[in-house]
Amino acid sequence: MRRRHNNSKGRPAAEQVIEEDNMLQAFDIIELNCKCLIENAAKLDMPQECGEDIREAAAGIMFAARWCGDLPELLLARTILEDKFGTDFAVAAKEDYSKTHKSSINKFVDPMHDSTQLEKETREATRA
Repeated sequence: MRRRHNNSKGRPAAEQVIEEDNMLQAFDIIELNCKCLIENAAKLDMPQECGEDIREAAAGIMFAARWCGDLPELLLARTILEDKFGTDFAVAAKEDYSKTHKSSINKFVDPMHDSTQLEKETREATRA
């Protein structure tokens, strides 16, 4: 009985740790995308000539902007990128990015999405 009681207290704490870790990983990806765009800022004036890495970074920022309300700068970046790449790119980026990066999105953007994986990680964290 006592062990069950301890697990019930540890589970929310473990879930919070997992959620915070996932958000930190998401912020790392956002930072990498921003660095890519900064390093290639001159190429953004000619989006039709941008390589796949630049287009993927732009799509990643556009996608992240709708999920990270704590970062209003991303909304501004999304607006700028949409002006440069066009509305069709913005819509496709949102759809294609979520399809191509589904595992990353579930892990980084919505850490509570896969409850089975979360429960497994929580059990492992509370055992330690």
